[in-house]
Amino acid sequence: MPLFGPPNIEKMKAKGDVKGLIKAMEHKNKPVVRKHAAQALGEIEDVQASGALVHQLAYIFAPDIVLIAVIEALSPIRDKFTVQQLIHLLRNENVAVRQAAIHAIAQFGDAAIESLCTQGLKSRYEAVREGASLALAQLGDAGVKRLIKELDDAEVREVATQALIHLGDAAAVPLIEALPGEFVAQALVQIGDVAVEPLIATLNTDNRDSTAVAKILGQLGDDRAIEPLLAAAKNHRSVDVREAAGQALRSLRFKPKDKKDEIMVCIACNELDQIISFGASAVEPLIDLLSEKNDYEINNKIIEVFGKLGDKHAIEPMMTLLQEDSPFDYDIFGEALGRLSDGRSFAFLTKYLHGESSQSIKSLVALGWIGEVQAIAPIVKMCHDTRLTSFSNEAHAKSIVHALQGILERNAGRATNEDLRAVVSLDDVKYHWEYKGTCDLGQLGPEHIRVDYIRQLARQELIRRGEHA
Repeated sequence: MPLFGPPNIEKMKAKGDVKGLIKAMEHKNKPVVRKHAAQALGEIEDVQASGALVHQLAYIFAPDIVLIAVIEALSPIRDKFTVQQLIHLLRNENVAVRQAAIHAIAQFGDAAIESLCTQGLKSRYEAVREGASLALAQLGDAGVKRLIKELDDAEVREVATQALIHLGDAAAVPLIEALPGEFVAQALVQIGDVAVEPLIATLNTDNRDSTAVAKILGQLGDDRAIEPLLAAAKNHRSVDVREAAGQALRSLRFKPKDKKDEIMVCIACNELDQIISFGASAVEPLIDLLSEKNDYEINNKIIEVFGKLGDKHAIEPMMTLLQEDSPFDYDIFGEALGRLSDGRSFAFLTKYLHGESSQSIKSLVALGWIGEVQAIAPIVKMCHDTRLTSFSNEAHAKSIVHALQGILERNAGRATNEDLRAVVSLDDVKYHWEYKGTCDLGQLGPEHIRVDYIRQLARQELIRRGEHA
């Protein structure tokens, strides 16, 4: 270096004068000289030059133009110590320096993740934690996933969330994949509008937590979610998702286009009393809904409401369910029909007593709830039916006994003496069952279902009448 005036950086670079350039980079009063010296050292492939540049990062409060030049000069170097020094530099007060450091760290790719998490995110300095979060956000899928994982740490959560917000829609899908999780959901809400479309796209998929997705869409308050949420409230196979979608629609101040949609949302939210408050205006939409291919839970809620509304227009569509392979709870069906019962339902039910097994069981359960004493004779006759030999015989046989029990508990006083004596004389109900496993064992049994209790009910009623039991 010359004794007077600034050193000639270009000349030293041409000569490969590493020691001279290092000394120039440490020149106290000439930041521009130091900058050019750092740039020159970065262009020289020399271990001593690289070491001097990394060492210079330790002076975090050096002039900004010097630090930025050092950072840029170190860009080809990919070692752990360099990453650690760059993370340390995130304490610098100058935004440009911090941004340069973040950009440089991001160039290291996945190799920087561990240091960013253990050194950067765990730093006692908020500026370092913030910078480390931003750097992780720039490291692609692996960095974003690690950042999301760190949301569980209370000390890191705020800066991690801000980094994810800064990423915008690029963070939405990885966050959705990380659901459920309270803080993941909070981050999605804070990302805002850009998260709406990715959330909608995953609402009805099987490999996502659609319950959490529906709740987040409700919190975001974006009208784009209304139609997808309505579809989920109607059709999603999960009861929890349907309820979450219904509640989200409430949050969005959803205005249904007709009574049917309004009732469907009430069903999703399990607000059956609200439907009942609609009175007669709810009957036709409910009949329409019952005619659709619903799942077990929706059918049960519609049937329950029919029973509580007490409108006999519901009888015929309910009877139609017996002819179809529609899922519903037999007891809920029977109880509702018991409230609505008239001559039509009895005639319809008895028609299916000797039908296909599942239809017969449904009819028996309903007759037990209705308590129609005219059904005693045909049911007693079934107890002697030798055709009860299918695999579902146990359920069939039990439904016969339970039907007689229900009728006698409700209306034994209306039964004829002849019917009561027929019940008293009943033997235990027998049934066979077939083993359909890996080996064919054929028909097994017979098994027995005891009828002591229903015989006792009939006997007590005869005694009450003064009749011989």
